[in-house]
Amino acid sequence: MVAYAMNKPFTFSCGLREGEEPRGAAYLMKLNTDIPGPVTNRNGEEFTAEQVCRDYCAGVWCNWNFHNLDLASDAIIEDWKYLASPAVVSIEDYDDALIHLRLGDGLYSTVGANESKGVFPHATYVNLLKQAEKEKGRISSIGIVTAPFKGDHLRPFDKGYTSLSEEIALDLIRALQESFPKAKIRLHNSPESTIIESLARLVNAPKVAVCGCSTFCPYAVLAAKGIGYVYKPIGSQNIWVRNAAMWHPNFRLFETPMLNGM
Repeated sequence: MVAYAMNKPFTFSCGLREGEEPRGAAYLMKLNTDIPGPVTNRNGEEFTAEQVCRDYCAGVWCNWNFHNLDLASDAIIEDWKYLASPAVVSIEDYDDALIHLRLGDGLYSTVGANESKGVFPHATYVNLLKQAEKEKGRISSIGIVTAPFKGDHLRPFDKGYTSLSEEIALDLIRALQESFPKAKIRLHNSPESTIIESLARLVNAPKVAVCGCSTFCPYAVLAAKGIGYVYKPIGSQNIWVRNAAMWHPNFRLFETPMLNGM
C-alpha cells in the first residue's frame, strides 16, 4: 500500500536465490539485522522480521485480515514515523486532531453489502475528541481527511455516492464546530492531495487521530503522535488491531453503533 501510494516499485520474497540481491521483504529482513532498533515482540516473546515473514505470513504477504500482523507493529510504527517525516512529506499545517472519514464503501454497505463497513453517528467523533481533550488539553484545530468529491481518481463504487458523501462530511463539520466552537475545522480532500499526505496527517496529529471501519488508516494511526483511536473490528477485517492495542497504550479501540444496511 505504501509503495503504491508513493509510486515506488515493490517486490516480495521471503528468501533469496543464489546470487540474488535482497529486495522487497528480503531487503527489510537484511535491514532488521544490519540496523539496531526495537525487536518486534508480543508479551515479551521476541520476533525478528525474518521470523514474522517465514513463520507467520506462511509464505504470502500479510494483508489486512492477517490475525498476527500485530507481531510487526513495532516495525510498522518505525516505518510510518519515517514515511510521515518532513524528509518524505512536507506539510506545515497539521491539526491537533485528525479524523479519517471513510464514506464511499460505508455508504455502499447501506444497500446490503460489505457488512464490516458503515457510517458512524457524529456523536462518536465528538465523544472521542472530548475524551482526548481530557488527557491532551484543549483541541484548537480539527482536520478531516476523506476521499475527494470530484476528480479523475474516484474509486468506482465511490462515484455514485459523492453528493451524499459531501453532505455527510459538511454535516459532521457543523456538528464538530458546535461541540468545539473555538476550534478551527478543516476538510482535507482536494483531488490534488496524495494518499501519503492524508496518512501523514494521521501520524502527525499531536493530540488524537481517529480511524473508523477502514483498512486504510489503522497502520498510520498505530504510529500517531497522540492518542490513536481505531474502531474495534467485527468479522475478520483489521482483526490484528485487537492484539496491537494490548501492547501499545496509546493505540485504543472504540465501539459505537454503525449505520449500514445489515
